[in-house]
Amino acid sequence: MSIAGWQNNRTLLHAWLLLFFPVGLYALWTGNVYEKNIKAIITGGVVIAFLMLGVAFDALLALVLAPLAVFLLWKDRGIKRPTVYKFAAAAGVFVLLFLVAPTRQGGYDDGSGVFQDGNCTYYRDSNNNVIGQSCN
Repeated sequence: MSIAGWQNNRTLLHAWLLLFFPVGLYALWTGNVYEKNIKAIITGGVVIAFLMLGVAFDALLALVLAPLAVFLLWKDRGIKRPTVYKFAAAAGVFVLLFLVAPTRQGGYDDGSGVFQDGNCTYYRDSNNNVIGQSCN
């Protein structure tokens, strides 16, 4: 498989869409795997899924989409093993980052005095007194 034609490989396209959708969308639109109307439907689906899932997208990516991308590549014997290993390493990084990333719920952020509760952010001084507030 030549470098110039990677966008035309259906399995690689699907893997990129699952693992890192910006590159997948690029490959989708520059390649010839699907017709234009199908490209628009896939693009709309990816954008809607990303916007609707929000924070849950991290968990979905790390625990479902990244392993699925590696599995698809592994099953396609036309994909060279080094490519599969690179995707597996990237998927491992996503899982690792998901597992060690701090929670996005309320709490102090590294002792900086910023506390989030619901839609409000509270700014505190060194004595833990609220000195500012911002609510959405």
